[in-house]
Amino acid sequence: MMKCVKINLERSDNMIDKLKDFMQKKFNYKLIEYKICIPEGKKKKTALFPLYLFIVVLIGYAIQQFGLIDDIYNIWVVIIVGILLMMYQITLIQKNKPESLVVTAEYLIKCFGKKTFVVVKYDDIKRFKVNEKEGLIVSDRNNQITISPVCYQEDLEPIVDILEAKGKTFDKTREYMKRPVIIRIINNKIIIKEIKQEESSTEKLVGEYLDDYKMLTPGFIKDVLFLNSVVEEAHSSNNNLIIKLNKFEVKEGHPENIGFESIMATDGIIIFEDIKIKFINIRKARERNAVEELLPNEVESIVDNIEKGVITNWKYRKNGIDLHFAAGTNILKVSFDYKEVIIGWNIFK
Repeated sequence: MMKCVKINLERSDNMIDKLKDFMQKKFNYKLIEYKICIPEGKKKKTALFPLYLFIVVLIGYAIQQFGLIDDIYNIWVVIIVGILLMMYQITLIQKNKPESLVVTAEYLIKCFGKKTFVVVKYDDIKRFKVNEKEGLIVSDRNNQITISPVCYQEDLEPIVDILEAKGKTFDKTREYMKRPVIIRIINNKIIIKEIKQEESSTEKLVGEYLDDYKMLTPGFIKDVLFLNSVVEEAHSSNNNLIIKLNKFEVKEGHPENIGFESIMATDGIIIFEDIKIKFINIRKARERNAVEELLPNEVESIVDNIEKGVITNWKYRKNGIDLHFAAGTNILKVSFDYKEVIIGWNIFK
C-alpha cells in the first residue's frame, strides 16, 4: 500500500504560486479554479533518522575527547559515517517529499514538494488502470499519475466521475457515462455539470420502445449472437429496420448482462437505425445450382422476405452487418450499414 506524505498547509500557497507559473509557461494555462487534495496519511517520523543517528555519533565522539569513555572510533570514522548518513538522508528526503493532488477543469496534477509537478490532461489520457496495491493509475504518452485510495479517499469519487464523463476509463460497460460536461471548482468543491443537448435520433428511438422492453441498449452488437434466432416480426419506419426475434445469446461482456457467463434472451428486438443497403440477394435454398436474384436496395425488400425466417449466418462490420436468413424455401443475403443499433429483450435464462 502506498504511503501518504502530507503537504504542509502553510507551504501550500508557495507551492501553488510556483505551480501557476509552471502551468502558464509550459501549457499556457491560467490556473484560476482548482482544488488541492491533501493526503490523509501522516508524515513518517523516520524521515530524519540519519540526522539523529549522526548526532548520536558526534556526541559519542565528543565524550571520547573529554576522556569520559575509552576511544572507540576516531575522526575519520565520524567523517565517513557522516558522509554515508548524509547520502542516506538526501535519499530519504527525496523519497518522502510532501505530496498533494491538484484538480483543475482540464488537468490532473500531482505535486511533489514545491517545485516538482506531474501533469496529465484529461483529454490526452491513454491509459486507465486500477491497481490493488497502488490505486488509480492514469497516464498520457509521457506522464503517469498514481492516486492512492488510502491517501485521497474523499477526492477519488469526483475524479473518477470526471474520467467517466470524458470516456477515459476505457470500460465499455461504462460507455453510457460518457457525456459533455462543464467542470467547475467552487469553494474547494469539484462540481460536474452536464451540458444539456438536444435529444438525438437514437435517443428518440430508444424512447419509443422503452416501455415495451425491460432491457434496451444502443450498441454492443458484437456481444450478441444470433445463431438460429427466428424472426417473429419485421417492419420498417423512417428507413429504420425493426426485427423482433424469439431469442438470441448475450455474452458476458454486454453491460446488461451482469453475470459471468452468457445468457439466452427471449422476446427480443433489434433496431438498425437509418440503414444504407449495399445489396440484397435471394435464391432458392433447395436448388443446388440456383442463381441468386438481386432485389432492389430498399428496406421493404428485406422486410417482405424474412418473416418467420431463421438467421443462419452473420458478420459484423464497423457500423455495418451482413446477414443470411433461411425463410421458407429461400435464402436471403443482405448487407447494409447503419447509424446505430439498438438491442433489447424482456426475458433471459
